[in-house]
Amino acid sequence: MQIFDAANPGRKAFLALAPAIALALAATLALSSAGPLAAQAGGRDIDRDFIDELESKAASGDAEAAFALGTIYFLGHENVGKDNAKALQFLEKAASKNHVMALSFLGDLYETGNGVPRDEKKAVRYFTRAADRGDAEAALALGRLYFFGSDTVKADKKKAFDYYSKAADGKLPEAQLMLGGMYELGEGIAKDPAKSWRYLLLAGENPKDDGKGALAVGDVYVSGRNPEVPQDLAKGREYYRRAAAQQVPEAADRLALLDRAESKK
Repeated sequence: MQIFDAANPGRKAFLALAPAIALALAATLALSSAGPLAAQAGGRDIDRDFIDELESKAASGDAEAAFALGTIYFLGHENVGKDNAKALQFLEKAASKNHVMALSFLGDLYETGNGVPRDEKKAVRYFTRAADRGDAEAALALGRLYFFGSDTVKADKKKAFDYYSKAADGKLPEAQLMLGGMYELGEGIAKDPAKSWRYLLLAGENPKDDGKGALAVGDVYVSGRNPEVPQDLAKGREYYRRAAAQQVPEAADRLALLDRAESKK
């Protein structure tokens, strides 16, 4: 189905972790309320003294410090060499304390094979621990893995539905879009046109929508395929325009088709 094709972006690019990395570095502000550590975390150079203090805190069991070190060593810095082995060591230390961002970070690394041998089974384990602790992005990753399956992860539409539901509760538009499709076709759950429409509309109206949700909403209005939604070409055009503004290629094609159909009337 087109919804499922549109909603599946494949594995997340590692750069999608940039917000998590930024948060990790910002979190170091909480490690000290004053003094050089807080000042450096606020924007000055990361130097050896800063790293030594973080390592001391990590050694004493501070999960935030361990996660910050993991991201610093993974990315590298002009004063701190990139070191995947150390990055993994500190990320795993943070994960052992159930640090949610570290768990999700490790899931991404093992899913993509970025800096570690690719291992989807390990990715699932880390993502599951993160999702069970409320991480919506980890739940979304599990939804993808279980819905589409792979050589090492068996497709399981029921599990996919459960994790997409958690991600949708976190207001992630991709999860809302997938749930709309699953309810429409009865994939992993009984068909329910009303719920399908509710989730598609949530995706289309989501401030984080990349245009794919708007495209799906436009399709429903134009096709009239959902018995809960009267056909409405004007509304369909409105959502196609939103999708086109987000550079979704199919949206321009849909608008062109509408124009041709209306010109023949």
